[in-house]
Amino acid sequence: MPEFIKLVDGSLATKGRNLALNSSPNKVDSNDYQFLVIRLASLPEHGQDFTVQIWGKLSPEMTAFRAYCHGGNGNLIPGNFVKTDYGYICKGKWKSKYTDTNGLHEYDDPYLYVYQLYLDQLTSNTKTSIEKVMVTFGHDEYTYSPAPEDEEVN
Repeated sequence: MPEFIKLVDGSLATKGRNLALNSSPNKVDSNDYQFLVIRLASLPEHGQDFTVQIWGKLSPEMTAFRAYCHGGNGNLIPGNFVKTDYGYICKGKWKSKYTDTNGLHEYDDPYLYVYQLYLDQLTSNTKTSIEKVMVTFGHDEYTYSPAPEDEEVN
């Protein structure tokens, strides 16, 4: 029987369920700043804890991965990606609302944007690679599994 996690809105979700759709289609090799766009099967509520795990290698010319909700509009996931034995992990809170001088902005964009930062502003000659990604509710770390929607397609 699956375990559940209580979400910000009071509903329950399956613990360890990968929200990242098409999370392991092919190996991604790139030196682009905006490295990866991840479509999510379920849109987290504002303030919801979640974890991003990346299986792969950061180019030696890069300093870190960073992730944003909604294309970087002030919604940086708090904290850095931390190196692990399989790749990188970042724990944060989903931010679908922010306020600036124009007032409150709310987004319902079901994407997570992953960027890689350069040691300097010059174009990198080596590439970062990602083999698979996992996005889960909560702050636990899991062994990789694809989103259930991806398994249904195959």
